[in-house]
Amino acid sequence: MIGGLVLAVLLNKVELKTPSGTTKIKVTVSFYPLEFLAQTIGGQYVTITTLTPPGAEPHDFEPSTRDIAQLTSQDIILLNGGELEEYADKIKENIDPAKTNLIFAGNPFMNDPKDPHVWLDPVLYKKEAELVAAVFAQSDPEHAKFYASNMQKLSAELDGLDGQFRRGLENCTQKEIVTSHKAFGYMAQQYGFEQIALAGFSPDEEPSSKTLADVATYAKTHKINYIFFEKLVSPAIAETVAREVGAKTLVLDPLEGMTKSDKQSGKTYFTVQKENLHNLHIALDCKNP
Repeated sequence: MIGGLVLAVLLNKVELKTPSGTTKIKVTVSFYPLEFLAQTIGGQYVTITTLTPPGAEPHDFEPSTRDIAQLTSQDIILLNGGELEEYADKIKENIDPAKTNLIFAGNPFMNDPKDPHVWLDPVLYKKEAELVAAVFAQSDPEHAKFYASNMQKLSAELDGLDGQFRRGLENCTQKEIVTSHKAFGYMAQQYGFEQIALAGFSPDEEPSSKTLADVATYAKTHKINYIFFEKLVSPAIAETVAREVGAKTLVLDPLEGMTKSDKQSGKTYFTVQKENLHNLHIALDCKNP
């Protein structure tokens, strides 16, 4: 768990109260991974608004002036941090910190402030979850036991997912993957493989011709048989590289958003991560545990 002194700093030493009765904490989150944490931990005691619409890419999303104005009525705003939400400064300028607690849930756990993708590592995502649970408990002490209980269940699930990744990727022939954008560094570091990315930390960064040629050469040299693409951006570049090197394509989902149909079909952070593990197991040529 996060130490008390560190937590006090992260929370800006602001104590928010929710009135007794049926009033819920009003929480705005920037994108799906934080929405999942807020809903899983907060349950019926939070009302959640997600800034990034379903199916939209959060790296290039910009909330409207009206969206920003409505944030003044929120109790808590959860942003990931790093360079994911370029509109963070606008939010800071418009809210009253005495009324609205602005939390950057990913910042404390980033090795590189340019790489915001901590949620893809279940170990780091658990730390984010602990921070969110602590924020909710401080804001609404009446239901602190409820949040703690939900956090305990979520913690066990994330520990289980971590174990599945460790067992599934511990005995693999390949050690490198080629991805659409540089989203899987924390995951790669945690589970012992290396990512080679076609684009930078944001998928809308257009790779140069030299980058594409270098990645294609790398893929051929290292006998990489699969090129990963993702759902929320065009697969065209990944498909081009795959054709160039004679490889196949697979999805590796950076979990930056869920479409409405994904949610309706019952997909969650856990189901998508298990799909990611399955496809990594194939691409890295891993033996069954």
